[in-house]
Amino acid sequence: MLFCVILILAGCSENKPVKKPQDTYIDSCIKVVFKTSDSLFNAMKYDLAMSYLDSIANTTSFNNQKFLAKKYTYMATLSFNLFKDNIKTAAYLDSLAPLLTSNESVEVSQKIIYNILRGKIAAQKKDYKVAYTSYYVIKRMLDSINDPCVFNAYYNNLGDLLWQQKRWGEALFNWKRGVEIINSCPDIREADRYSQLQVNYDNIGILYENLNQFDSAVVYYKKALDASDFSINKFGKTRYHLRMRAVIIGNLGGTLLKLKQIDEAEKLLTESIKINDQKTYEQRDALLTKIKLAEVYLLKNNLNDFNKLTKEVSADMHEFGGLVAQMRLAKINESYYNKIGDYKNANTFLKLYHSLNDSINKIPDVLVKEEPNRIEEYEEMEKIHEIALMQQQNKTRNIILYVAIGFLFMMLLIIFLVKRNQTITNRQNFELTRLNKENELANNQLSESLLSLQQSYDDNNRILKTVAHDLRSPIAGIMSLVRLIKHDEELSKTELNELIDLVEKSSDNALVFIEDLLLLNNKPETLVKSKIDILPVLESCVQIATVAANTKNQHIQLNATSQELPINQPKIWRVINNLLSNAIKFSNTNTVITIKSKTTANSYIISITDQGIGIPDELKSKMFIAYSGVGRSGTKGEASFGLGLSISKQIIEAHGGKIWFNSEIDKGTTFFVELPLV
Repeated sequence: MLFCVILILAGCSENKPVKKPQDTYIDSCIKVVFKTSDSLFNAMKYDLAMSYLDSIANTTSFNNQKFLAKKYTYMATLSFNLFKDNIKTAAYLDSLAPLLTSNESVEVSQKIIYNILRGKIAAQKKDYKVAYTSYYVIKRMLDSINDPCVFNAYYNNLGDLLWQQKRWGEALFNWKRGVEIINSCPDIREADRYSQLQVNYDNIGILYENLNQFDSAVVYYKKALDASDFSINKFGKTRYHLRMRAVIIGNLGGTLLKLKQIDEAEKLLTESIKINDQKTYEQRDALLTKIKLAEVYLLKNNLNDFNKLTKEVSADMHEFGGLVAQMRLAKINESYYNKIGDYKNANTFLKLYHSLNDSINKIPDVLVKEEPNRIEEYEEMEKIHEIALMQQQNKTRNIILYVAIGFLFMMLLIIFLVKRNQTITNRQNFELTRLNKENELANNQLSESLLSLQQSYDDNNRILKTVAHDLRSPIAGIMSLVRLIKHDEELSKTELNELIDLVEKSSDNALVFIEDLLLLNNKPETLVKSKIDILPVLESCVQIATVAANTKNQHIQLNATSQELPINQPKIWRVINNLLSNAIKFSNTNTVITIKSKTTANSYIISITDQGIGIPDELKSKMFIAYSGVGRSGTKGEASFGLGLSISKQIIEAHGGKIWFNSEIDKGTTFFVELPLV
């Protein structure tokens, strides 16, 4: 939910100061840093991600308040949502607090997240006064943005707080307000809209169930299920969508059980358990759902399945259970022993049930007394504070006014004396200023000439390296083909013509590359694309690369499907040829290089896998950066300039696609190229 706040606030209009070029550069660097850390966290490399952020924070470029505020906000959010560690969350918030007050460039979203986390931690401690105060501060900040669409997260979090106090009706009101905002704001992405709707509808259903309005609960559970099904059909069966759907149908099954629709309840509860009773899914929810299913078995007098399921729940209770699960299990066991006439055990479980229920519902009296009845009380407090502040400001202004009048007379005398001396000094400085300006102009012209010369040198040097890299592959291929034609006297006329065609194709691609370079310094190039079947392009690349692969006893396997794509054929040929050249270069002899394809709903993905030496971790982040010094020699000493992947990335992104890789040392590397279908 906290990440949704950032997404929503990113589109809010604010009066922001004009950024300097240095600030823009730092902002772009910070964006790249946190995109990298997101990738590490999504890959569950938590320690590596945290070490990465710490190492970045220690560098000179990122040793500033803006980056630190972003880092502490990011880590506090992860500590609370992902690791459930309130101690670390509080520590990060303590580090963030002084940055929020001393740094004017801190984003409003960071201040809001700070107060949301403060409020959530306070609510878990049942310190509701502090929690309400934090949410009131959020409301004041959102009011200043003047955009109703940003209030979704506020109403949801306030609904959570009221929920914890068992104020079901007020919590229901706030969760419904959240639904209204989600449905009425056009700027929310469709994927985010339906992800939020299924959560809101499910929570509204639970609140109606707590209010014993079971028919209304069923209506909202079904709305949540419709939103979940839409997300799955539209965006695919991700683990998150499947887990959420299982939770919803489990809740719906529990409500149908209360409405005595036993068969339908059993079907839904069984389906929910089948999904969520797996590792990395919602096993805690599955445990509660099993207790509901046990009640179904008891009502249907299916005592064998009942005993089997309650034993399973008892075995998992220490790992996934809590007080609520223990209480519900005690209640269902009490019903079971009453059913079979074992009233002694029934009474034992009844006492356990009441004991657990008292523990869950017990709230210290002192917190109840301090708890505000309405959030509006804080608005009244704010008005009183503003009036007192205005009165104090008026007294201060009067004192300042009297002091200012006294100083005014002194300043007039000083101004007169300074003015007279200034007239004399200005005459003397005028000539000196004129001469300084002439010298400064001459120095600036000289500096600009030197910078222009250096830029020209750098451009020519880059072009030379690019020519050396990109012409090397086609020329090497041409030379290999010519040697084959020259020395293989057993070639048939058909085979000879095929080899000559390959020489011609390589020459054409080299000429296209040279034409690109000639246009490089004149004006931006328009990428000309046409619908072309990608399979012949791949086959052509394999034919040319096979000659080089044969010198190392390597075998290239092509397993790709035909697909028409809007591409620039010579440029895509360069990318595939470069990736194959790298695979050959960095693979040992007697190995296999595999080219595969996969077609998705929106794209065509090409993978090139080798069994080579792999890419070290310290070079992975630099592989697509030109002139980064990552060039390495091949397994047979082949030269490498470190430019090919940078050029390939530019070409693929110009097509609207993506390029990435997976690699393990001494096991090989797989490069992926994703091109859009339209």
